[in-house]
Amino acid sequence: MDPTSVSESENVTLTCRTKCTLDPIKAIIWYKNGQPVPNSKTYSSVYSLFSVSSEDTGRYSCAVEGREDLPSPEETLTVTYGPRNTSVSVSPSGEIVEGSSVTLTCFSDANPPVDKYTWYTKNVTSPKASGQSYSITNISSEDRGEYYCEASNINGIETSILVHINVMLFPWVPVVGVGAVLTAGALLLTIYCSLKRRSTGGSDATTDTQSVHPDPNWDTYTGLNMKTRSPDYDTLASVRPDPNSDMCTSLKKNTRLPELHPGSVCVCVCVFVCVCVRACVRVFVTKHFMKWCIKCSFSVSLFRM
Repeated sequence: MDPTSVSESENVTLTCRTKCTLDPIKAIIWYKNGQPVPNSKTYSSVYSLFSVSSEDTGRYSCAVEGREDLPSPEETLTVTYGPRNTSVSVSPSGEIVEGSSVTLTCFSDANPPVDKYTWYTKNVTSPKASGQSYSITNISSEDRGEYYCEASNINGIETSILVHINVMLFPWVPVVGVGAVLTAGALLLTIYCSLKRRSTGGSDATTDTQSVHPDPNWDTYTGLNMKTRSPDYDTLASVRPDPNSDMCTSLKKNTRLPELHPGSVCVCVCVFVCVCVRACVRVFVTKHFMKWCIKCSFSVSLFRM
């Protein structure tokens, strides 16, 4: 076989040789990968392949008609070609959100295999990157555009079709909307608690004032009689201090638990919102939202003070 390795579109000549004397001349049968080649039966020892392609790659042998059980040793024909069917895949597929990562991979059929991959963006002559895969981390709107790869080997170069990368901005509206609703609810709760507390305090003050200034139409003795004014008198009168106990302890009427500062409710809700948002979005988004929450909490605290 001459030659044994060729490029596409070249011609190849196969020659069958034997030490036996053929009288009369017998036909020669050609085989490819152990199977007879269609329409290859000749009375000449030469078999030509014109303008070979990758489909002609294989192992070739010959045999004399009638002695097919004694074929010649096989010779391998290799047909080389440049990159073809070059394409690009994008992972992950679907919508690409700002801040995520994207990997572009270039595929190409070539013999010998592609030895160089180069990445470009549309209408930009300078290469973007090299290698079969190109990864973009923390993608932003500036990375939006059309990408393609170029594959090359010793036989040629081929470029893929354009792949459009569309980067979607982060959906701020739902996140900010939820945070605003929760924060507004906390603010309203703070105002409600403040008004209710003031209302309760005013009612108590009015009651105390009435107890100090009795109705002038009342009987003077009745107005001065503590038993008729308050049931607390009976309670105080029946108390006998224990000599072993503190007098203040015996006279303690009620113990009031410390009240929760309403402003702290808003702070807790804001922190809860920030934690929820942090679990749903990426760090770079949460960083800005946390600043917003801290400002909101600080403003509500000042309002309460």
